[in-house]
Amino acid sequence: PSHAALAGVCVTATSALLEQPVVAVSRASGGYTLLGLPPSDYRIEFSSGCGASGYRTQWWKDKKSAATANTVTVTAAASTTGIDATMQK
Repeated sequence: PSHAALAGVCVTATSALLEQPVVAVSRASGGYTLLGLPPSDYRIEFSSGCGASGYRTQWWKDKKSAATANTVTVTAAASTTGIDATMQK
């Protein structure tokens, strides 16, 4: 909320349950939607490369790697909100 929204950030959800990660791209508002995630725990990565460039990759809650990333629990028939990042160069 205290920083400008950034379009073109790759937002990637990974889980042992998925064969392949699910990727979304942030909109001009900074928002994004990851669709079709089955209930599970996910690690969320924010990175350059989907339009935005020059920002360092980070994982949710400003973690530097998947190994240290906090998980996000997704439940059936519910939206999970508030999973965001402040991108840094």
